[in-house]
Amino acid sequence: VSLRLVPVDAIDAREMVSELRGYPLLQGVRGGPALDEEALVQLLLSVSRMMEANPDISELDLNPVRVYQNGILALDVRVIRNDGEE
Repeated sequence: VSLRLVPVDAIDAREMVSELRGYPLLQGVRGGPALDEEALVQLLLSVSRMMEANPDISELDLNPVRVYQNGILALDVRVIRNDGEE
């Protein structure tokens, strides 16, 4: 887990990714391929922009996010607005 306040810039996003306990898996371990770290950074930047543009969102949960060699996929997303609506 890595947390920052919005807005997140590219430096913040790269730091957040590198702070993850599973970061070595992104780089490729035990002969496995490296995964698309840049796609994860871009996801963080997109989420930051979305949160900044939509102050009515109080919570956003993307869990799990699967990272592939080429691209990423958020398998489940939960958005909660300030009025409690999901």
